[in-house]
Amino acid sequence: TAALLKQMGGQGQVRESFVMLCVDTWLGAAETFLLREDLNKTLLDEFMENVAQAGHSDVVLPLQASSIVGLDLLQRLAEHRRVPAPDLIYLDSAHVAGETLVELVTA
Repeated sequence: TAALLKQMGGQGQVRESFVMLCVDTWLGAAETFLLREDLNKTLLDEFMENVAQAGHSDVVLPLQASSIVGLDLLQRLAEHRRVPAPDLIYLDSAHVAGETLVELVTA
């Protein structure tokens, strides 16, 4: 996320009202738990710490949901004009081939 924002111009150079919606469950995959040192910290907490350290807390909006649920929610909120359309949506797809295919077809 931070690297993508850096490629786009970094903090202070993207337009003032820029929003990057990051949709993920932040549950991780099996290998995630094998590699983690601190299992007491959630992946969402770790993600938000990384975003803050990179200086992008002002533009990154996390949505803790599966890709399919996140896209459905975003579509419904936009249809009812409850939220403006984000400038960029980052979907962290599933880590299992069949599930990723379902997400791609649905999106």
